[in-house]
Amino acid sequence: MRQPLAIAALITALVAGCASTPAPSPSVAVVETASPAPTARPTAKPTPTPLPTASPGIFAGQPYTLDLPEGWESFDLTSADHSASLDAFAKANPGVAGAMQALLKTPGVRIAANFLLGDVIVVLALPSQGLPLDSLGTSLTAQFKNVPGVGQKLVAKPVKLPVGDALHWNISVSSNQAGGGTIKVSESIYLVIDGTTAVIVEFVMPQGGVLPSESKIIDTLQFKP
Repeated sequence: MRQPLAIAALITALVAGCASTPAPSPSVAVVETASPAPTARPTAKPTPTPLPTASPGIFAGQPYTLDLPEGWESFDLTSADHSASLDAFAKANPGVAGAMQALLKTPGVRIAANFLLGDVIVVLALPSQGLPLDSLGTSLTAQFKNVPGVGQKLVAKPVKLPVGDALHWNISVSSNQAGGGTIKVSESIYLVIDGTTAVIVEFVMPQGGVLPSESKIIDTLQFKP
């Protein structure tokens, strides 16, 4: 399971792409306020009522469901503007270019962006290879530490979600921008397992802090029967 290292590289490029992409004129203004960083949840919650989903087709065909509020849409990696942003990012960060290109070819990757807020959600479904949650978490922690630009000590914290037991990481990543200078993004990453399938959900915030709707979104994650 080598994709997580590539995810961190890709999402930094995606954030740079979102920042350079004009936001569409929204029909309803979206206003969110910052909230404290989430910590481990001591008890499981009942299955929540799904959020109104703006783009239900983003996760079609995947072994899970995830509801997004209005304002989120699929991030099309094949569009000319986004492809150019990714190419420029890869040239500015040659150490992660190979991993990023490998992830782009992975069929299980789904990406949503809120162009008004500049935030990104990356979801990846992978075979669990029969490994338990703790073992996969140890492997991911080691891979995250190898991502260029990750400077802090990483700790996987056990959390309880409606979908079941999970692990959670808070990560800060710095990378070079194509036009010079650096970009620093905050990432909130969850790992859940159901039988033979592992799902990684990554929230990415270019301005740091926490996505206010993160908790509501991750609580809608469910595996399909």
